[in-house]
Amino acid sequence: MPHLTIEWLKFLPSLVLLLTPVRIFHGDSVHVRAISRGWDRHWAQVLTLTLHGLDLTRAALGSWLLIDSLSVPGAHGVAAQVPFLAQGAIRLAAVLLQTVPCKERDCVNAPFAFVIGLLLGGHSPLAAVFAIVLTVTLASGARTPAAFFPLLALSFPAASFLFGKVPLLQKSAFGAGAALLPWLWALLFSRELVVSYRARPSVQSRSPLTAAKSR
Repeated sequence: MPHLTIEWLKFLPSLVLLLTPVRIFHGDSVHVRAISRGWDRHWAQVLTLTLHGLDLTRAALGSWLLIDSLSVPGAHGVAAQVPFLAQGAIRLAAVLLQTVPCKERDCVNAPFAFVIGLLLGGHSPLAAVFAIVLTVTLASGARTPAAFFPLLALSFPAASFLFGKVPLLQKSAFGAGAALLPWLWALLFSRELVVSYRARPSVQSRSPLTAAKSR
């Protein structure tokens, strides 16, 4: 009877890369800002925060290693779906761990870079690139950063169907769910989506978000 095969040298590193919450790297020099507020004066501080690049890289590499580490040789039907279901569950848990532990109370992180990396390292990088470019264009044009997540959850399956028809559409299901999760969590639990940025040396240790709430 076919059984699940795990390549531990790929599986264990993938878990470390994917399941380490970014919150543990948010020291005193990292502040957060609600994505619903203006970003015009903060773009440089957001883009120069190396944690965003780290998130994208570890999500892409971790997702690729995870998908390549689980298989059921010779399996058919339901048994052949076991690796896919396991990979999907881990990827959803990974996004949740990047989203929920947050530096500010009543807030959740908006893991833009992590979600992008997760899809780029998934089953269809080409569909992911197409969906990400389309989503960024639409969300930027509407000046609604929070729309990035539900738009990507719709555009990614559509792009997957365009490039690979039904088989690739089915494989995109967990990727779409992972993209939707931060927005859905914030909506269901009335949390503010925030983005992290590098504080200027002269900025006081208290986060501007906290200061704004106290006024």
